[in-house]
Amino acid sequence: MDRQHGRNRFSTVAPVIDYTDGFTALRLYATLNGQTKVCAEIVFWDACGQFVLRTIDTDIPIEIIEDFIAEARHVIRVR
Repeated sequence: MDRQHGRNRFSTVAPVIDYTDGFTALRLYATLNGQTKVCAEIVFWDACGQFVLRTIDTDIPIEIIEDFIAEARHVIRVR
């Protein structure tokens, strides 16, 4: 994802895979005034076999969240 919404640009990169802790995560980044920070992540925990959405210290428009969820379901490969 790479989308402008208002003053923020929201983007993702390749998923993070952690074999030690048993999860795969896709992180959503928000860029405002040249500063980029993680604002949400969707984690698939191998042990429970489910996805979890975490938001981090910011408001995120629903349409961005919907697109983020769709992308996570597409790129995170459930083993």
